Amino acid sequence: MLRRRKAGPRPASRVAFSLAFLWAILMLAASNTIATGSSWAEVFGQIGVLQWVLYAWLVIGFPLLGADVMSADLIPRERDIRARGRWDRVRCFVLLLGASVLALFVLGVLLGDRPWDARLAGFTGFLASPVFVTLALLYAAYAFLSPVLWPTGARVVRRLARSERRDRALEP
Repeated sequence: MLRRRKAGPRPASRVAFSLAFLWAILMLAASNTIATGSSWAEVFGQIGVLQWVLYAWLVIGFPLLGADVMSADLIPRERDIRARGRWDRVRCFVLLLGASVLALFVLGVLLGDRPWDARLAGFTGFLASPVFVTLALLYAAYAFLSPVLWPTGARVVRRLARSERRDRALEP
């Protein structure tokens, strides 16, 4: 029995959408610690219950639990976004790390309300903190291990061809 594919974005788009929201929330919280000089506990302690519910909905509910019509299709079905070689992996890591550092610098240092020296010290202190080192390690794991975890090459081409044939068979 042939089944139709579920309408809406594919799971990879939903996960990418979810991770984009999570990244934005993390960057805003981190830049707040840099700009104001407060600790992580203070920043997350200031967040109300309704805001936590909103964050949970943006990260988990909206993208992953079936917002078919409203969710963005960030990764089209026919696109394979896996890294093909070492240069792609390095570029992915550098772009992720660079975007994070740039967001933290703009939001935390340039738009902060403390004196310049204090904001710059907070920025450099955060870059050396265990939170940022952990984030950089997660970026590295994604960039350098994802080709190992997700198949590339001939297996992917065969799988995509099989999927396309199945999709054509389902068309009315």
